[in-house]
Amino acid sequence: MIWGVLTDGVWNYRLTDRDVHWLTMSLWGETGRPTREDLQAVTWTMAQRFYMLRNRRFSDRSGPDFDPGEATFADLVRAYSQPVNAWHRTHCPTRAVCDRRKDYQSSPFGDAPAEVRDYARRWALGLEPATSNLRGLVHFIGTGMDPNPGSLGPRSLPNVSGNKFYWTSETARWRSVPIRVVPPAVDVIGILSHTT
Repeated sequence: MIWGVLTDGVWNYRLTDRDVHWLTMSLWGETGRPTREDLQAVTWTMAQRFYMLRNRRFSDRSGPDFDPGEATFADLVRAYSQPVNAWHRTHCPTRAVCDRRKDYQSSPFGDAPAEVRDYARRWALGLEPATSNLRGLVHFIGTGMDPNPGSLGPRSLPNVSGNKFYWTSETARWRSVPIRVVPPAVDVIGILSHTT
């Protein structure tokens, strides 16, 4: 499948099947019974985090094997999202959580709930734009957990459950979400000829 291009108008990243697969598995694990708002908040937070890391705008503690300069979006998702992170597959608070994480990491794409698969595909095709309330979000954590040092927030998001969302002092100044996914049909005519 040809997916869209994640871009700020200068920096471009072509999304891949692998990116869409791991985003889907992460969304399945991170959102549980998702609303569209849950799916949108988690997706755009990871996309903005990826953008910041690839452009070396802040350091990251996503994992020792994570190289932000060369990472794919799937690499970021697997390093950052506990349900699909290899280390967290065996380091869980309970056996049931470990079993669920094993499912997220080993199940085929088709096993994810239809609404999660459909959202991930639509996002990667540029059909799920970010809303202004997601501006600058680059961290999320489960309720009851402590945020990363330097995080500001949490920001309250209506209709989003299970996670708290944060931004940094830099991203809090953003006037809008700095990136978007350009649909592949637009890219085919050559608007985005250079991808990183």
